[in-house]
Amino acid sequence: MAKAVGINGNNLEEFEIASSAGLIKYTQSNLTINFNNGSWIVATIAANASFSLSNIQENFAYLITVKNSSGSGIVITLPNTADEFQRATERIAASSSKDFSMIYDGTIRRWLVSDNYS
Repeated sequence: MAKAVGINGNNLEEFEIASSAGLIKYTQSNLTINFNNGSWIVATIAANASFSLSNIQENFAYLITVKNSSGSGIVITLPNTADEFQRATERIAASSSKDFSMIYDGTIRRWLVSDNYS
């Protein structure tokens, strides 16, 4: 099983990736995400959106790549269950992407968000 490393409080911990086959990529066109489909979700969207997440497993790491297919910036809102994050909303520039990483330890969902990239 694949592993990821994350910070839990002041400790560096190892987490399992949410698939016995490693990081499973699943492509979709919205932010209604069912992690039974995979642990690496690639969503291509063209308008402001909010995450809706289901089937989050304890002690796993997830990656969500959000691609903005529009010619203008969009705003992504993290779920209200996000316990630790940099900002509650993230702006994605026109024709750019951001990676949203989440680690869930059974109590707290920790989010890290990348800068815009093309």
